[in-house]
Amino acid sequence: MPGYLESQLAILGGDPRLALVQDGMRTFEDGPDGRRKLLKEYVPRKPLTVENLLAGYDPEVVIFPSAAVVRLEALRSSGLFAESLWVAEDLDLWIRLAGNGAKLGLNPACLALRRKHPESLTAKGSAMLACLGKVFDRAESTFELSPQAREAIRRRRAAIQALTDLVEGRRELAAGRVEEARRRLGGVCSFYKRFDPRVDVWSAYQSANWEQMQSGGPARPHARKLSLAVWALRVAPRLTEAAVKRRRSL
Repeated sequence: MPGYLESQLAILGGDPRLALVQDGMRTFEDGPDGRRKLLKEYVPRKPLTVENLLAGYDPEVVIFPSAAVVRLEALRSSGLFAESLWVAEDLDLWIRLAGNGAKLGLNPACLALRRKHPESLTAKGSAMLACLGKVFDRAESTFELSPQAREAIRRRRAAIQALTDLVEGRRELAAGRVEEARRRLGGVCSFYKRFDPRVDVWSAYQSANWEQMQSGGPARPHARKLSLAVWALRVAPRLTEAAVKRRRSL
């Protein structure tokens, strides 16, 4: 948007200690009529610390490469992007910058736009989940993390495994591998029992701030339905498999 680069460089040039400046961003998608549909607004307000970055997706704690200006020397000293990561490599880099003591600045002005579309790399769920796990491995092996950061990683790892089990369990059921489907979906139920059935597993891997995600009721419908499905697969596996296939064919 007009004024983006000038605004970012003014902040960066005003403080030689700054290694990075992140501004606000609006995400959008193209509607069927060709008009842009605004989806979400991200305005950075909270400190861009290792703990906050590891805690996960927060509209007030997020760094988009296309909305950030970074000093070249800071990038070089932190090792640039990790070539072993083809998704979430930006998060890995920001964590290394913050972990190495770089000062990360904020620009609350929303001067960047980001189009969301189904073919983007961040839309590939399984790849994102696998790479996020590697980012957590690298953070734990590189830095002395605070108890809060380690708890955030623990929560997000559990949610990543649960979401992986959910995706793979559905795939196994569709392929007729009932026992493996029951094992996978049972893992998701264990996640709900171990943590909180009011947390949405689809969102839990993105953020460790689960208390903010809880619904008002005792449990989300998804958790109850999943428990019923696992029970049905145990009691009447073939009948359940046939019912699933019939529903998919309708």
